[in-house]
Amino acid sequence: MWFDYRLGSPELRGWSVDGGARYVGKVPATVDNSQFNPAYTVFDATIRYEHGSCTFALNASNLFNKTYIAGAGQFFEQSRTLQVKVSARW
Repeated sequence: MWFDYRLGSPELRGWSVDGGARYVGKVPATVDNSQFNPAYTVFDATIRYEHGSCTFALNASNLFNKTYIAGAGQFFEQSRTLQVKVSARW
């Protein structure tokens, strides 16, 4: 699930806020399907500004830094990450 909200007031023209949730159900952790990784949900968000042909964005994955396990408990998945993105169209 993902939403994209573009701010409508003239002062905030070009700004948008995006967010969503990623749900992963329980999946087999072993080849013989005798163990399963538990289901988890993580939330992501973006703040974006568009001006002309340029876009600036700050993306956050796993926004609430949820700890979840994969690979039959062999490792933890990715913690919160932030990414800055600048792009131009021509």
